[in-house]
Amino acid sequence: MNEDVANWQMRGQVFVWRYSASQSSHKGWHFSAEPAACGALVELLTYMRSVAEAVHRTIRLSRPTPSISSVPGYGDPKNDDFEKLRIIFDPSFSDLQLQLTTDRLELFVGEERCNDLLTALTDVQNGKGDFAFGPNQKGASPPIWFWWMPWRGQSYAR
Repeated sequence: MNEDVANWQMRGQVFVWRYSASQSSHKGWHFSAEPAACGALVELLTYMRSVAEAVHRTIRLSRPTPSISSVPGYGDPKNDDFEKLRIIFDPSFSDLQLQLTTDRLELFVGEERCNDLLTALTDVQNGKGDFAFGPNQKGASPPIWFWWMPWRGQSYAR
């Protein structure tokens, strides 16, 4: 593993959830993160791209609080219990997919879609959201929705 990837440290909290409702606008994965976490993930993906071979890192996920999961206004989230997200960068992978395995989520991204993900993370870091990316192949996996962190007073609401 590349030294930069191996020595990289996560900062801030990352939240990934799904909704119980079966409406099509609610389907897929929903992502939010503190600005520090977005910056750290941009840094990690930049390191991963420089390796030019398949590489991965696993990060801890935090449970979304009601203030975070209510940003989209879709009701209560599913009671999922995943705690880890493995980010897998493979330069030859031509898609962007988030999948649930038995014990964690796995985010697959390659060179072709990495800029989409970097832009999304930077947008969330800057308080933007309400957009989604789906896989290149229809039905390959649900879309990933990106949401801003809720702001309360002088800090982010958790």
